[in-house]
Amino acid sequence: MEIEIPKIYKGKTVAQLLPIAQRWCNEYIRLRDKSLPCISCGSWNTSDASHFYSRGNYPGLRFNEDNIHLSCAKCNRFLSGNLLEYRRLLLRKIGIQRVERLELLSITNRTRKWTRLELIIIIEEFKQKIKKL
Repeated sequence: MEIEIPKIYKGKTVAQLLPIAQRWCNEYIRLRDKSLPCISCGSWNTSDASHFYSRGNYPGLRFNEDNIHLSCAKCNRFLSGNLLEYRRLLLRKIGIQRVERLELLSITNRTRKWTRLELIIIIEEFKQKIKKL
């Protein structure tokens, strides 16, 4: 069975699709968390979709919604996520079971190479999630 890929993705490489998928993912997180303060410090000056486990070191968690939450630029960019406070408030937000699952995934899913089809599916799924918000 062959999957029909929308024309807008024809000829796009993994390297070209990855930032598109990240952009849609980040947009979804910003909209999902728009009524919440920074996951790390509680500031209401939020703009960043911050990864608890970084995209670079944990590519398998790059699009995991439990791993990404709204943050202020100070915590995300200048304090490297302010991770001690991030974890404390993450426990409150999603609970111990989901945090422990994320921790397990960080070990078992550390290396990841995304395929074109996976990225196209991720883009389309985040577009649909945004429409539902």
